[in-house]
Amino acid sequence: MKTKFDKIAERIPAHTRLMVSKWFDITERILEILTEKGMTQKDLADLLGKNESEISKWMKGAHNFTLDTIAKIEIALGETILSSPNARKKEFIVGEARVLKEVFIDPTSGGTAAQTLDNQVTISIKQELSF
Repeated sequence: MKTKFDKIAERIPAHTRLMVSKWFDITERILEILTEKGMTQKDLADLLGKNESEISKWMKGAHNFTLDTIAKIEIALGETILSSPNARKKEFIVGEARVLKEVFIDPTSGGTAAQTLDNQVTISIKQELSF
């Protein structure tokens, strides 16, 4: 016998259920990164120039994450939050080296192209020869 909750849940459109599932995935990933780095939501707020209350709302579901917001969080934390099967490898290197915005890897040649935040591009082509 179905409960009242089950009956209501069945009426929720598939796209809404999927959206909520993805929102949970994103917030869980952010919390995982914060925990791994020993950081708090306040630390994230400081990195993003936001109020801690705004980050709290994001994490409680009172905010729909835009790709712009996710990208800013990824850069602030130096970690990938959202990826897709065809995503380009992204590396965030902070320190003596320049900060990289994106690293493209060509699977056929093994070459790479890195674009820095100041839009300088470095290309490295590596190819193995077989005889």
